[in-house]
Amino acid sequence: MFTSLDYIGLILLVYQMKILHFFTKALEAVGRMAFTNYLCQSIICSIIFYSYGFGMFARYSRTELLVWVLLIWTFQLISSSIWLKYYKMGPFEWLWRYITYKEKPQLLMNVKHQ
Repeated sequence: MFTSLDYIGLILLVYQMKILHFFTKALEAVGRMAFTNYLCQSIICSIIFYSYGFGMFARYSRTELLVWVLLIWTFQLISSSIWLKYYKMGPFEWLWRYITYKEKPQLLMNVKHQ
């Protein structure tokens, strides 16, 4: 429990002191697109590991799987940051709001209302 609190404290300290500002901004972007990233991560991993994709299940050691984790996380950190430069929310967040509120939320950043 204390180790978890240490990690939380360290993350808060890094965020408040603006250390690694680019990294905390990327984490914010991933958080704003959590639903989209969750679904994309599931799709990517199922394609890599299940038989209808590349069928790589149980072919990697835990250390090798860590490389996959880092690659997917890096991809999501970069792609989420780029996406949110042009759009207000992720595509699945937009779809969820559209279904929930039954009206189209604004997706583009630079759309002018008339």
